[in-house]
Amino acid sequence: MRFFDPSTGRRGSRRPLFVALAAGAFALPVVVAAGLPAAATPTGRALLHDAPAWTASAKALGAAPAGKIVNFSVAIAPRDAAGAQAFADAVSDPHSASYRHFLTPEQYTARFGATNADVAAVVNWLQGAGLQTGAVPISNSYVPVTGSVAAVNKALGTTIKSYSRNNQNVTAPASALTVPSVLAGRVSDVLGLDSSEIYRTGAKVSPNGASAGNVTCSTYWGENTNTSYIPAPAPLSGNQPNRACYTPSRLNAARGIPATGKTGAGVTVGNVLWCDSPTIPSDLNTWAAQVGAPAFTAGQYTSQDPATWDAYCTNQANVDGTMVETALDAEAIHGAAPDAKIIYAPAAGPYSNYLLTATQNLVNANQVSIITNSWGGAESNSAWLHSVYVQAASQGISVMASSGDDGDNTYSNGSASKARPSADYPASDSQLTSIGGTSLGIDSTNSTLFEQAWYDVISRSSGTTWTSDVFYGASGGGKSAITSQPSYQTGIVSSTFSGKPAKRAYPDIANIADSQTGYVVGVTQAGAYTTLTVGGTSLASPYTAGEVALAVQTKGARLGFLNPKLYQNRATAVSDVSGSTVNRGTEGKWKNPSTGTYIEPTTYFLNGMSLLPSSQQSVAGWDNITGLGAVANASNFITAIQ
Repeated sequence: MRFFDPSTGRRGSRRPLFVALAAGAFALPVVVAAGLPAAATPTGRALLHDAPAWTASAKALGAAPAGKIVNFSVAIAPRDAAGAQAFADAVSDPHSASYRHFLTPEQYTARFGATNADVAAVVNWLQGAGLQTGAVPISNSYVPVTGSVAAVNKALGTTIKSYSRNNQNVTAPASALTVPSVLAGRVSDVLGLDSSEIYRTGAKVSPNGASAGNVTCSTYWGENTNTSYIPAPAPLSGNQPNRACYTPSRLNAARGIPATGKTGAGVTVGNVLWCDSPTIPSDLNTWAAQVGAPAFTAGQYTSQDPATWDAYCTNQANVDGTMVETALDAEAIHGAAPDAKIIYAPAAGPYSNYLLTATQNLVNANQVSIITNSWGGAESNSAWLHSVYVQAASQGISVMASSGDDGDNTYSNGSASKARPSADYPASDSQLTSIGGTSLGIDSTNSTLFEQAWYDVISRSSGTTWTSDVFYGASGGGKSAITSQPSYQTGIVSSTFSGKPAKRAYPDIANIADSQTGYVVGVTQAGAYTTLTVGGTSLASPYTAGEVALAVQTKGARLGFLNPKLYQNRATAVSDVSGSTVNRGTEGKWKNPSTGTYIEPTTYFLNGMSLLPSSQQSVAGWDNITGLGAVANASNFITAIQ
């Protein structure tokens, strides 16, 4: 799973972003005014936020054409954000008398949502400025807006300019955004006017078969070793095994799922991503037959596609890339919980306005007990999905998200150090369960040989010598810059990881993620069905969602926000993962992400955080790679979170 880089603009035309009101979970996030210093706010206007900080150093190309049509969204503040947060906290707290006494979407909006009068005031202002407004959801949480640059400039008291940023032409406000003073406290934010943001998902993928190396991936750890390769470099020695690619039955056996006697029957899991393909339903059953999983029954997997797609999702190459993730999500959920229903709620494109719409619609429909996200981006100045997650918790929906695949974001695949540590979003939101990753060795008897923190470092070879070590991929983890430490982490997450003053640290727990100990996925690519070995926390989150579905089935009711119970019962819910010794690795190929060429042999050092400077550590207790630990035993996990 990986993620938009805020330093990189998107090619082509841009569709809108938008943001919902940000509040904190068990601690209100601090919303930081990022960007250029604002000039004095004009009389009768209220400041929303400043221009993006990057516009100060980017090359301005002049004012954006006045007639250019832009799409964005205006977030409407709920009437009682603090009350909504307090309610979500209470129904999630095992010690509260309100524990798991959930609301319907209608009850939630009536109690905490913006009033119809507030919505009308915002809509009237926008329409009066010459902008067109779309349908407001039943949660009264935002207004989608379309209009010309000239109308946007007038409504928000700004100037939209064109910029050259990272060799791409983008548009963004050149000055602060303001609203009429009478709307202060009603409008919480505006997003969608900075066209340089795009969200990403990037499961770690390797083709199976000859194109991936000289032998097919191993069905269990250590099955195959390519002895024609030169010996691996220090700290390893000798030839290392090929990567492993596990089927659901092997992984489930190692996790103890058969012993639970549960299959997810009667439970529905929601999945949010973007784009869709008509081949996915048939791909799922082709894959199921190949790996020996139960077939999907009629209606077990459904898609709730938007009426129209962003241009991104009409590009077949983009669709093919995204469908690997879509297939992985569904096949991981089904692998763990073969009788659970899956609702795929694709956004119209990989932009926050569409992702908010998809997530909000899923929560408002209230058909799912669990939501999993395998996407994210750089944490900005607001937790823009937080209010939706507060509503989800209030309705008893358990939300989880992949923690990321680039560690603390100091490195990227094949790179040396490039930046200081930074957080991912929504993984850093305090109202969801952030899922980190592990490397998992399973033997031929389906027993666990080892489980380590996922942090892969590679050394590439010309065939005779090895290069210096560089980063490949790792479980995302760190601390939020905007959200204070939630109460469920107090006394458990040390200041080494939370900082001072203490912030929300992530991930919360971990599951299988390393592509060197990956999962067999089937999906159509370029018109042909193929099988792949896939890893990343894009695997960890949906597989964990499947295990949560087993717990919901066992309980016979929704579980809601999991973290307070997880942290309370951490000793039995998960198994601690610690240690930084590099004593295992694989040998195979590495695909250069810039050129698409393969370098062979490449050694993958597992648990390699000691080989590169990193803020991430694998230590006893909570750490910023695996959180509390790994979901190693399904029965224990199910018992602990009920």
